[in-house]
Amino acid sequence: MTKPLVLLVDDVPELGILVASLGKRAGYTTICRFDVPSAWDYLREERPDLILLDVHLPGEEGLDLCRRVRATPNLADLRIALFSHWGLPADIAAGLDAGVDFLVSKDLVSRPGEWRSRLDEILPAEHGRRRNHSLEWKLDTNPTPVPSSWVATLNHALDQPCWRKIDGEVLRRMLRRALRQARPGADAHDWIGPDGWSLCTEQETPRDIAIALVAYLAEQVWRLLGTEASKPYWRVLASVVPGQPETAPG
Repeated sequence: MTKPLVLLVDDVPELGILVASLGKRAGYTTICRFDVPSAWDYLREERPDLILLDVHLPGEEGLDLCRRVRATPNLADLRIALFSHWGLPADIAAGLDAGVDFLVSKDLVSRPGEWRSRLDEILPAEHGRRRNHSLEWKLDTNPTPVPSSWVATLNHALDQPCWRKIDGEVLRRMLRRALRQARPGADAHDWIGPDGWSLCTEQETPRDIAIALVAYLAEQVWRLLGTEASKPYWRVLASVVPGQPETAPG
């Protein structure tokens, strides 16, 4: 069975040595590149299972590579994780806009157990690893508005302690993106409360839109914060969809 292949693009050699060591202990292979041109040359020959991408690199920025990958048909579906710190919200917001899939905090390199758990969450499952989270929910096309108490429950989930890691602007972008996915063409101002990170309790939310919104939020929370942080959203979903499990699938 082949090992997962991780491409780290970071200009700090010592960090590359540490990440490679963590990967060896966790059962995957790490290839290190220190700038965008050398990483792009590698991607033209090999297809990694995950790209760990630093933002600030010599010459071209890491997010330039992300945009190039997304614009290349045979590479567009590669998994890309922003390799950054929670204390850099501008980088996280820029990464979301550029098309990164995940965030892996650089702080985790000093916590091998948490590092392995995070990489196991986001690496593909076809290498014999545990099944990954996927965006799944029971289809419900009932147009009946959900009760205001349900919206309040969702707003409570949006106020969980895990969000303290995320800058308010990043959270606002995530909520707006989830709304666009749940209801293409919708004006976010009609749905988001004055604080920018809660749903307006005065807006009647059709049931199918509400379900899609929470499912997209659950996925985005998982991508940035991990499985544990996404559980409150699946519990909210279970409260309005009969038979829906209370945890993320997988």
